[in-house]
Amino acid sequence: MPNSLFPAPFVCDRFSVLAEWIDLNGHMNVARYLQAFDQAFDEAYEQVGLTKDWAARIIGLVGNYGEIFTRNVGSGSKLGIPRAENNLWNRGGIQYAPPIR
Repeated sequence: MPNSLFPAPFVCDRFSVLAEWIDLNGHMNVARYLQAFDQAFDEAYEQVGLTKDWAARIIGLVGNYGEIFTRNVGSGSKLGIPRAENNLWNRGGIQYAPPIR
């Protein structure tokens, strides 16, 4: 069995679902689920030694995926490989990030 960084299920010690988040049908709405995941991830990041701004700092240092591709193997490099299928879906490629709602 592989070693895991997190127990499954992950238990967030500093956060719990509040009673007022539950509707008359016993459910949370989507906004509350996003809030719960957001707060739980802050604790999960801390448990593995990441700060809340880890992603922003990495992108600031090396760029986003498109910038990294262009610089290392794309038009900004000696290889000059076109993005083609490796481009965003709205530019003819297959990369798609689902919207967060």
